Order: sequence, then structure tokens, then C-alpha cells
Amino acid sequence: MSDSTAAATPHFGTSPLAHDLRAFAGDNADTLVAKMRGWLPPGDDPENAARQRRHRGGIASIVWPALLLGFVWMLFRKMYIEGAVFAALPVLIVVLLPGVTGLMVLPFILAAALGGWLYCKHARRAIARADAQALDGEARSAFLAQAGGTSTGGAILGAIVYVVIAGGAVYAVTQGLPAG
Repeated sequence: MSDSTAAATPHFGTSPLAHDLRAFAGDNADTLVAKMRGWLPPGDDPENAARQRRHRGGIASIVWPALLLGFVWMLFRKMYIEGAVFAALPVLIVVLLPGVTGLMVLPFILAAALGGWLYCKHARRAIARADAQALDGEARSAFLAQAGGTSTGGAILGAIVYVVIAGGAVYAVTQGLPAG
């Protein structure tokens, strides 16, 4: 790490945006904020603009829990809309392409590649809602913590849905879909 990068990093780490992202992320916030920093618009993190220019076009960064858990990870991270979309993908694959079961891994790969970027966008929407409500101080931190963080209930629901989808996919593959 160069001296200029080392000097610039603490500035972002203490910025209002970094504080908001930490409040939003909850558990494991420092790791998540470090990853999210790469997806911020250059105006939000001027010190990071040069790094972003060098890695132009890179919204993908592997999120290992999303690779293993797919939409369950999204529901755990309270990304309910994104989770629903990624939960529907395997069903669509089985229905639309019944003979190509190898594509069933595609939603997991996409979740892993895009999950962090989607999570950052999710955080930015919550921060925008906090801005629109003119929240500050503890009220802002509490709002962002409620909007972000994790949801054990979401993960449990996702696991149940996953078992149902996987069971349906196995049934469809072994029994064949009705001709229609």
C-alpha cells in the first residue's frame, strides 16, 4: 500500500458515508464496507476514484456465502426483492429449459458475482431514505441498522423455500415435466 493510499483510507473510514454503511451492514461491517467501497460512485469517495478507474467495469466480486447459499444469503441480508428474483430463476430454468439442468447453478454464480454490488445498492437506497427523512445522529443509525443488518427469519424462510424449490426441481427432472 502506498503512502498516499494509506493516508487517504482513514478519511473514508471516518466519513459520514462510511459511518452510514457500517450502521447499515451491522455484523461484519468493516469487511462489507471495505468491499462496498469499490462500488461507490467516485463523488462519494474521492480518494477511491483512482482505484475505481483502474478497475473500471468491475461490479463483480465474489461473495462466497452467496455462491453457496444463493438467494438465502440475500434474504439473510434483507434483500427481499433481489432474493425473490434469484429464488425464481431456478424455477424458470426448469420450466423453460427442462433438459438443461446444468444451468441450475447459474443463479448461484450470478448471486456470488453480483451479490455485493446489489447489497451496496440496497444500502444506498436505505441511506437515501434516511436522507429524505432528514434523519441524523442516533435516529439515523437506528433507521439504517433496522433497514440493514441481518434477518435470521429471512434466512430460515429462504432455507425452506430452497428445499421446496430443490425438491420440485428434483421431482421435475426425475419425473419429467408434463408436455404442454
